[in-house]
Amino acid sequence: MVVCMITMTNNRRVHQGTGDNTGDRYRKERGVRPWRRCARERRRKKAARRQKVLPFVAQLLPCLIGMEASGGAHFWAREFSKLGHTVKLMPPQFVKPYVQSQKNDPNDAVGICEAVGRPRMRGVPMKSVTQQDVQALHRIRERQITARTALLNQIRGLLAEYGIVIPQRASQVRHKLPFILEDAENGLTATAHEWLQALAEELQALDQRIATTDQQIERVFEADEACQRLAGSTAGL
Repeated sequence: MVVCMITMTNNRRVHQGTGDNTGDRYRKERGVRPWRRCARERRRKKAARRQKVLPFVAQLLPCLIGMEASGGAHFWAREFSKLGHTVKLMPPQFVKPYVQSQKNDPNDAVGICEAVGRPRMRGVPMKSVTQQDVQALHRIRERQITARTALLNQIRGLLAEYGIVIPQRASQVRHKLPFILEDAENGLTATAHEWLQALAEELQALDQRIATTDQQIERVFEADEACQRLAGSTAGL
């Protein structure tokens, strides 16, 4: 995560860039030049560990904090907002044109500070914890669906090598698998029966996990007033 903080001190605009490496061992803070040059600037360099970021930000006067809307950004945005700061999340593709030279934390901080000051820069709405819960469930379900599709295609592809062809629909695979496993004269070897049985059990487990995730999404939907209003407004469509 790379953060740019813009504050006003004694009528001087102070720009601070903060970034951490992938190992999260240290954090760099570097003053950068804004896109609109100021008469006086103060540059600051500091190293801080991740656990010291919030205490450092807490001692700052309310300021504008710019971040790329990447992994973990919404968590930090909520934490910074609690401290009274204004947080602006920006899509990484909008920040990229302002990053010069090779990509690293200091250069990213410079690019973020350049981008956050642009008056027409579009932001990303900060997600609440509830919104992230719903998003996580949908992402988990999407991954489970992808895994199930890959498993169905593998089952069909492997059986085709033995002359057993199953239509593409998932319902066809589920319907025919028990009969294929029970048929002793379909040309499948003992080894083939073993791996096919294992794949059938894996498919059944995936179906169960997807059904569980669907139930969790349904519970969240029923408990969310906004979802209920949206469902009511589209009921006649």
